[in-house]
Amino acid sequence: MVGPRAPMWCEKLLLRSSDSLRPAPPKGEAPAMKVPGPALSAAPAPKGIDMEAAMHRQTVQEVQRAPTPALASKKEVQEEPPKVMLKAEDLHVGKVLGSGGFGAVYRGTYHGQEVAIKKLHLIDGQVTEEQKREFQKEVTNLANLRHPRLVSLIGAAYAAPSLMIVTEFMPNGSLYEALHQRKLALELVKRFKIATQVSEGVSFLHSKQPPFVHRDLKSMNVIMDFELNAKLCDFGLTQSMEKTHISRRDNEGGSPRYMAPELFDSRGKITEKVDIWALGCLIVEVISSRLPHEECTSIQQVMRKTLVQKELPFTDWRGVSLDIQRLAELCFVFPPDGRTSAQHLLEGFASMNGSWRSLAKSEGREREGEEGRWAEEEGEGRSWREGGRE
Repeated sequence: MVGPRAPMWCEKLLLRSSDSLRPAPPKGEAPAMKVPGPALSAAPAPKGIDMEAAMHRQTVQEVQRAPTPALASKKEVQEEPPKVMLKAEDLHVGKVLGSGGFGAVYRGTYHGQEVAIKKLHLIDGQVTEEQKREFQKEVTNLANLRHPRLVSLIGAAYAAPSLMIVTEFMPNGSLYEALHQRKLALELVKRFKIATQVSEGVSFLHSKQPPFVHRDLKSMNVIMDFELNAKLCDFGLTQSMEKTHISRRDNEGGSPRYMAPELFDSRGKITEKVDIWALGCLIVEVISSRLPHEECTSIQQVMRKTLVQKELPFTDWRGVSLDIQRLAELCFVFPPDGRTSAQHLLEGFASMNGSWRSLAKSEGREREGEEGRWAEEEGEGRSWREGGRE
């Protein structure tokens, strides 16, 4: 039995999302663990959508950016665009993975492939205008921003009365879960690699013309595959800059622990430099397993610390090497124009690559008479040591 048709607003949103995959005209021319729940309503392709166009093989324009170390090959970057419109009956929604302001994310399957399904929350039984805007923005961003360090879009579907975004499934969950809930005993070289990969994703966004600003970088929006390779996700706030900055609306700042000072001021301009502040937070967090502003329990405390006391997100640098600290501090410059760039951070990481073991000496800051000692426990406990004074 065929389910209800997608409403007109849904047709228009998916049509615009499909159109976003068309190549630009030439210049001058005009199984998861299953949980019980209601079955998805099978909806035909919304009226007016050119499915052939939606499945059109996009000619990916050359990425105009400076080369960055350890990035994937051009072949990997130039992926085909997804088939935007999916049939809801081809999706199986399973275990819930998490929930946010606009929707819940489920583990599921699509034609036997494990996927992540973001299903919009309903407000009074319907999708709000704000949710529609966020849906369109996120689908369009995911479709156009294709890179190995960004989560890949598989498609979108309508399951009455809600909308769903389907992306690749990342089995190791978020960086936040790994560091603060599961408390994985990550070796320092793995932490260094994750920090580099996150910086690669941000560098790609900022290399676009005009630059794209993620606006909500945080460890919950960094997800990892089986081998703990990191990718950025949640592009609902991501936006291309208009001229020199992004016009802001209320409640679009981001997550308080990662917010740059100008985001606490309604008159502050939003540029790609807000991502750089948040990226500095992420770099220190992944190396030290400590949250930015860890001593703060409210947004008011974060604001007072940042705007009045003029203190950085981290005042305790234990477990962080001097090289990493200096690199992160370049992100924490209060005037936005004075902050470094993601590309410069990658160059800094490249200069340290190959001598990462020196980072383990950071442990010597809290142990007098010892140098180059780094230990961590998991289960019965294990430790790794390098060097040490005789």
